[in-house]
Amino acid sequence: MSEEMPLTSDLGANRALSASVRRLKIQHIGDVESILTLLSEPQPWLSEAENLRNRADFIAFSRTLHITIRSAQVKAIQKGGGSPPRWLSSLMMKWCADQTSVITFNYDTLLEKAFTDTLKSEAQGIDKRDLPWLHSAIYAVPLPKIASPSPMRRKLVGATTAMPSAFPRVQSPTLIKLHGSLNWYYSGSESFFGEAIHDIGVRAFWKSSARDRKNAEMERYSSGKVSLLIPPTAGKSPFFQNETVRAQWALAQQALRKAERIYIVGYSLPPGDHMVRHLLSYTVKPFRQEVVVVNPDNSVCKEVQSLTGGSPEYYSLVSDFVTSYT
Repeated sequence: MSEEMPLTSDLGANRALSASVRRLKIQHIGDVESILTLLSEPQPWLSEAENLRNRADFIAFSRTLHITIRSAQVKAIQKGGGSPPRWLSSLMMKWCADQTSVITFNYDTLLEKAFTDTLKSEAQGIDKRDLPWLHSAIYAVPLPKIASPSPMRRKLVGATTAMPSAFPRVQSPTLIKLHGSLNWYYSGSESFFGEAIHDIGVRAFWKSSARDRKNAEMERYSSGKVSLLIPPTAGKSPFFQNETVRAQWALAQQALRKAERIYIVGYSLPPGDHMVRHLLSYTVKPFRQEVVVVNPDNSVCKEVQSLTGGSPEYYSLVSDFVTSYT
C-alpha cells in the first residue's frame, strides 16, 4: 500500500515493539504476530497465573502494535499530499464498479479511507458528524457504532449499525477483514462469545488528523475497550468463538468459492498462518478458478501452487497488475 506501512517482518525492528518484547522476556521469537499468538492463547505448560500474565501482556502489546500501525498510517497519508496513490484510486474505482469482494489481513484502515475518498462529491451534503461512518458501506458484516455521531442522536436512538439516511447509495466493494481492524473495539476478554464488536469510526477521505494520531482520543470514546487485532492462530483460538469474527471468515469462504478469478495481492502466505492456508486449500479449485499472484517475491507462487494445485499467473509489480486489471 505504501512504503511507510511496515511489513510483519519489519515490525520486530520497531523501537516501541522491541522494548515490549524485551519486557516480556520472550526469547528467539522475532515475528510480532507469533508473539501475539503465543500470548493470546493459554499454553498447557504454563500455570494459570502465568497464562493470565500472558493475557495481560497480550493486551498491552496489542496497544503498542495499534499505536505503531496507526502512526505509520498517518505518515503514509501525509506523504500522499492529500490524495491516495493513483494506482490505489484506480483499483478502488474498479472494485466499486464491479462490486468486488476484497479479503484483507491488514489491520490498518487505508482501504476504508481510499473508498471514502471516491465519495467526496456525493458526500457534500452530509453532516460532518456523520462522516466518520461513511466507510461502513464497504463492510461485509455491519458493526455497531461505539458512539453516535452527535449527543442528541445518542440520546434519541443510541448506537446503530445503519448509516444515516442522507448517505449516498453507491456501488461499493465488499470488504472482509479477517484479522480485525484498528477501528474495531472489544472488551479484550479472553472469551468474548456473543459480544458486539464496535466500530469507533474512521476519518473520512484521504486525510490524517489528531483523531488519527492520538490514541488517547480514541480511548475516550471506547469506554475501556481495546482494538481487535487477531494474530494468525489455530481454529481453536477463542477469537473464533465470536460470531462477528466467524461471520467474516464464513463470508470469505463464500466469496472465494463464487469467484472466477482470485487475486492474491501482497500476501506472502506465512507458514504460521494455518487458517488462511487451510481456507485456500479447502476452497480454491484450480480447474474452474484462475489465481493471480501480485508480489515482489515469486516464491509465493510455489506456495499457492502447493495449496491449490494450480499454477498462478504472476505480477511482480502492483502497478503492472493494476494497469492490466483496470
